[in-house]
Amino acid sequence: REITANSIRDIEPDQIDMDGLRDRLILEDSSIDELAESIRKHGQQVPIMVRPSDQHDRYRIVYGRRRLAAIRKIGGSVKAIVRTLDDDASLIAQGQENNLRLDPSFIEKSLFIKEMHEAGYKPSIIQDALGLTRQGVSNHRVVIEQLPEELVRMIGPAHGVGRRQWGELAALAKR
Repeated sequence: REITANSIRDIEPDQIDMDGLRDRLILEDSSIDELAESIRKHGQQVPIMVRPSDQHDRYRIVYGRRRLAAIRKIGGSVKAIVRTLDDDASLIAQGQENNLRLDPSFIEKSLFIKEMHEAGYKPSIIQDALGLTRQGVSNHRVVIEQLPEELVRMIGPAHGVGRRQWGELAALAKR
């Protein structure tokens, strides 16, 4: 059973439902096209992770949303690890895997923290999902709670812009 649980399966993309909280501001951008072209040339090198859905022959994505979007563009099946995970374990797997890949920006982490908090996840789960201390989570929450979400989404991920700059914008927004 353990070998089967860790094996990689080929699954049709239309059997996979988007699930969970969004941890990226932008999913459909030019990097998806680049990823799709890379997968077309070299194949899918890294599997996504899914969990069984309540519906027969359907799955819910845990991580690998960008890879799934790329494969949906080019067609074909997606290589996936299927794990039975509860919501907490799924969220931790999603956060940890995404932090190891393309590091989310400060504001993307902040929005993800806000969504996790609003969804009722325990502080310890939020910390584990992003590999942050209690103070680190607090630093993100202080900023995101002062900014209108519409403004954040208009600005976008702003990779390379850290807590200080977002904090300054939050102070201006508060005034």
